[in-house]
Amino acid sequence: MSTLGRLRKLWRFFLIILTPILLLPVIFLDQEQNESKKFQCAYVILLMAVFWMLELLPLAVTALLPVVLFPFFGIQSTGAVAANYMRETAMMFIGGISLALGIQYSGLHKRIALKIILAIGSSPWRLLLGILVTSMSISCVVVVNTAVAAMMVPIINGIVECFDETETREQRKKLKKVYFLAVGYAANIGGTATIIGSQPTLIYKELIEQVNVGQDGKYTDLNFATYIAFSMPIAIINLFIVWIILSLIFLGRPDTSKRNGSVRSDANNTQGAILEDSSQNVAKLLRRKLDELGKTSFHEKAVIVLITVAVVLWLFRDPRVIPGWISIFPDTYPKIGDATVAIAILILMFIIPKEIKYFRGEFAGKLDAILSWPFIQEHFPWHVIFIVGGGLAISDAANASGLAVWLGDQFIGLENLSRYVVLLLIVVIISFLTELMSNAAAVSLLTPILIALSKRLDLHPLYLSLPGAIAAQYAFMLPTANPPNTIVFAAANMNIIDMAKPGVFINCACITVLYLLNISWGEFVIFDYNNYEYPKN
Repeated sequence: MSTLGRLRKLWRFFLIILTPILLLPVIFLDQEQNESKKFQCAYVILLMAVFWMLELLPLAVTALLPVVLFPFFGIQSTGAVAANYMRETAMMFIGGISLALGIQYSGLHKRIALKIILAIGSSPWRLLLGILVTSMSISCVVVVNTAVAAMMVPIINGIVECFDETETREQRKKLKKVYFLAVGYAANIGGTATIIGSQPTLIYKELIEQVNVGQDGKYTDLNFATYIAFSMPIAIINLFIVWIILSLIFLGRPDTSKRNGSVRSDANNTQGAILEDSSQNVAKLLRRKLDELGKTSFHEKAVIVLITVAVVLWLFRDPRVIPGWISIFPDTYPKIGDATVAIAILILMFIIPKEIKYFRGEFAGKLDAILSWPFIQEHFPWHVIFIVGGGLAISDAANASGLAVWLGDQFIGLENLSRYVVLLLIVVIISFLTELMSNAAAVSLLTPILIALSKRLDLHPLYLSLPGAIAAQYAFMLPTANPPNTIVFAAANMNIIDMAKPGVFINCACITVLYLLNISWGEFVIFDYNNYEYPKN
């Protein structure tokens, strides 16, 4: 082990041992005083933030600290804290990710990826766009963005191998980098487009539900449909910006002139040299891979139908612009949430056979369903449920101890600033903060603070917190910022500068688009930020 590795281990060990010692002065505070509870709650949250940022313990283990520390400090009972780890969001996460794994289990995601890339084209610039669109589309609904990146690795490797041997080694290496960066960046952007596309958005959805934004129908609430209406245009615009930035940095501007049958770039006359034969080889590879999948199976068709039903039910449960299917139930009926739909479709996946021969009575024996439980056990990111629960526990304890209100009061100086300036500061700080820590942890920690700040400044609850949750996923500069970045960084054998150079421009561009659409599209069309009043308690 290197000297640096030993130092990191010693530092980690030192901090973990030091923690109980730092807890001692907090333990002996008077637990009957509200001020003491605020301080104790703030201490636990700060401790979790340090552990999450430095990854002193696995993220999921750190997320379990509230179960021990909040009851120990008298902030909340064990039962109250533990209840946060299996709320509706946890069920929505289980259902949504399991449905996505159903697509992965059937192999449908590969067919979708190949067809999209083939449809857009196989020249270097079109291929880059096809990879971006494919990665984003799949990460919106199909699977979590980590799985998207992992799925695209063999496809990108196969594409790069198709480039003609007359390409220089440096040119092939550059193409490999840009295509892998496209996968990571598009997977992150796609994760922001739908409410089930990423872990942070699911965490945010549950945290913001505690506020009752819609006030029982008085205002537009945040649901599956309104979230897509707000975030999808932002994601699409940002995707094309990423395409332009990556093209200019790695491919240069396409030149329509041909030299010896080649299509060249005008960026120093060194970045092009992509032979037309190479593009044809790529197209042949993709068609061959698609042919190897054969015709669309009954298994894939059944998955398509079930996922379509789930999405339609989510979109039209309560779309606000028209009466949703939820309106057929009386007002006194218990609320039916998106998690109920997800779990219902998931159960059907374990009931419906994956082959048509079962319906024809041509097969006797054990039934193979559309989805397999062993597959779920192997591929499901179970640790995220604990991270979601940890974020909810933090929010709940911050409200119970009065810390959330106190934090909002500390930002009283921001009242002198324009709300547009406050919003810009928030999205910039959060975006660059999540280069250093888990975006799921960042959303868990910061959303309660932004909600309290919004109330203190008399702003709509979504005005700061929703773009804040999305900005937390705009981490494009470092491989450690999120799992997709890590996967593509390793797969392409990059240097830090390879990711940081385009990443800083993409970070700034995505923040700008998010900011501008929030104060226009979000403010005047979707949520009407200007006309909102908090209920008077």
